[in-house]
Amino acid sequence: NETLSVPKILSWKSGELTAEWLVDPLLLNSRGELFGGYYSVLADVALSYTVMTCISDSERFKTIDLRVSYFRPAFSGKIAINCRVINKTKSFVHTEAEFISEEGKQLAKASATFAIVPA
Repeated sequence: NETLSVPKILSWKSGELTAEWLVDPLLLNSRGELFGGYYSVLADVALSYTVMTCISDSERFKTIDLRVSYFRPAFSGKIAINCRVINKTKSFVHTEAEFISEEGKQLAKASATFAIVPA
């Protein structure tokens, strides 16, 4: 987890999770902006934790689709990550995450689908 610099979970309940992540200067590009691909790492980790809040102990899952839309760059500071389950069936869990700056601006949005697989 330290290698990936994963987000810190602040709260969770069934189908919802709130986390925060401090922008790591090592992940900034040559313009001083957070490398866009890192949102995918943050989304996959945070949304996986969110799925864990609503599946049974006998269920396992894997990411089968992940999409990220970018709205504005992040340069430094904390990013809030608000996640929720949109829909859950016996086979799939659909989720979304919003990335919000300390100033309350939406930085990016991610959606992911997870397949429920045999344990």
